[in-house]
Amino acid sequence: MIIKIIALILFMSLISFFQIKQIYKKEGLKAALAYSLFMALAVLVGTLLLADFQLTGQSAVARLFEPLGKAVNGD
Repeated sequence: MIIKIIALILFMSLISFFQIKQIYKKEGLKAALAYSLFMALAVLVGTLLLADFQLTGQSAVARLFEPLGKAVNGD
């Protein structure tokens, strides 16, 4: 599980790196720093949620779509 979390962080960081590079060229340093801050927070929150679901033995997909299933089934 720890390996999956580390892989997720590295994958998202790699994607973010190329996006930040493009933003820096177009918008400047302040925009790139703001974007990198929000992406870091998003990756951190997503990773913590995924880790919490894994530790409690719940499926992350089932947990996230549970409200939609209840709405469709009328529960």
